[in-house]
Amino acid sequence: RLFARTLAQCLFCQRHSNEELLACGECSACKQVMAGSHPDLHEVSRKAGKSEFTIDLFLGPIENRLREGLCYDLSRLPMSSDRKIAIIDDVSAMNVEAANAFLKTLEEPPPKALIVLIADNLDALLPTIRSRCQTVRFDPLSSRDIAELLVQQELVAEPTEAAALAELSGGSLAVATQLLDPALRELRDALYQQLAGGEFQSFTLAEKLTSGIEAIGG
Repeated sequence: RLFARTLAQCLFCQRHSNEELLACGECSACKQVMAGSHPDLHEVSRKAGKSEFTIDLFLGPIENRLREGLCYDLSRLPMSSDRKIAIIDDVSAMNVEAANAFLKTLEEPPPKALIVLIADNLDALLPTIRSRCQTVRFDPLSSRDIAELLVQQELVAEPTEAAALAELSGGSLAVATQLLDPALRELRDALYQQLAGGEFQSFTLAEKLTSGIEAIGG
């Protein structure tokens, strides 16, 4: 999702060409993308509380079918750019009805339209969807990259602390950021101490973990 939004910002940037693939972060288009208000950028994700994508996200609700939804938005001319960009998050949750409705737009996208599908399970996608997309895979980030990002985004001040968090992140910046929570770090340290100790007290550890998780969630 971060890559897709950054790509959109680069393509919409008014100070750099598409060939440069850079974003100044200062022009009106860049600021609109960052604020989520660019008129030619359409982001779709599952509705809150829903386990899957439904057809209305693509074709609009029944009472306004084909006059709302992502497919309708993409069919209209760009408002402030020379292209339309759509980002569909967690597309593996798309049900068959929604996938079939979206397939025509995917087969015949409007000129200069870019459609980015984000999925963590390719097998959950219909073969007809997969066959019409170019797959771009993302590996976990290196510990060095995670540490640099933590410092660069001013999440951590000390490079040594950033490096320690990066080693525990599993290549995920989101996990590294979560580990900044003092309560979570305390819980993690307690777990490590118990696992490293000579005498393993499972019930004591279970109680500590349960109370710690409840405290974090509360």
